[in-house]
Amino acid sequence: MTYRMHFLAVASVTLAGCLLSACAPDEQPGSGTGGAVGQPGTGGSTPGSGGSATGSGGSATGSGGSASGGATGSGGAPAGSGGSSATGGAASGGRGTGGAVGTGGAVGTGGNASGGSANTGGQAGGSVGGASGGGRGGGAATGGANGGGGASGSYNPCPTNGDPCRILPVGDSITFGINQEGSYRIELFRKATAAKQKITFTGTLQNGPMMVDGVTFPRRYEATSGITIDGISSQITRNNTLSMPSDIILVHIGTNDMYMSDPGGAPQRLGTLLDKLIAGMPNALIVVAKIIPLSSGAAAVKTFNAAIPALIQTRAAAGKHILLVDMNTTFPSSGMSSDNVHPNASGYAWMGGVWYDTIGPLLPK
Repeated sequence: MTYRMHFLAVASVTLAGCLLSACAPDEQPGSGTGGAVGQPGTGGSTPGSGGSATGSGGSATGSGGSASGGATGSGGAPAGSGGSSATGGAASGGRGTGGAVGTGGAVGTGGNASGGSANTGGQAGGSVGGASGGGRGGGAATGGANGGGGASGSYNPCPTNGDPCRILPVGDSITFGINQEGSYRIELFRKATAAKQKITFTGTLQNGPMMVDGVTFPRRYEATSGITIDGISSQITRNNTLSMPSDIILVHIGTNDMYMSDPGGAPQRLGTLLDKLIAGMPNALIVVAKIIPLSSGAAAVKTFNAAIPALIQTRAAAGKHILLVDMNTTFPSSGMSSDNVHPNASGYAWMGGVWYDTIGPLLPK
């Protein structure tokens, strides 16, 4: 019964993020400067479109405009001034163009609190890596395409020696794949291989197709149908999962906790799980999802998902490689199966696309 950034920091910079209105209170609008790939650029000019001169969301080291984007989340004047392609907001704009999805100041683009529209690479917080970009939600100094706030930075979890990037999917039946064994992993693998990128999945369990588009499908994962947050944490310990090296960990867990007598304790339980993953694989990038909709527990899901950004921000501020992806806000209603708990094939494909938009720029060829 189970069940949605810009990531990289340069050199010693940590990953940090926030979603839409979930940014931290210290994020202030400002004129800031954008940050082309390694170059400063304009993030906003007049008050209300990039923020005023006071409380700037970034310095010349490059923010995507402002941490919160000013009024109505504007990252700059219209016409993509949250950063045109590969400029200022490339680390803070939507879908890798710094303001291409919508305009530089449209909600979810340019330099608003989320630094990117839902489902894009910038979605978990303006530029993850914005710690040096001048404000959470600001663009990283190195810019970067497709929301990769630090494409030219020194931290990349994936191998650079020609080996595939090892991805550990962690979760419940939504990762296992009720209605479609292989879950979102199929579409994620399909998109990576179509781009001639090298990935494999890790974990102690296996399911899914043997082949995808004529390519052998890596069938491993770590998930169990019906499992809770504490349950998957115990399973990871019991199966010694963290002894299998992984470069990226994808976490979608918590749906079954919404049925428990204490759904309000789910954020604390998730934090404990994340700390276990961080301790076990400190060099891996951990991507944590807001869980998909659950009609029978909508209020509990909303409360749980609203608590996740703070969990991410706290650990990112401590120097951990972690970011957030939103699997909830724009989950397609047509992607849910008749049980109103699990995705159907198109829903899983949508999830795979969101994961790929987030980590795709990191995957090696």
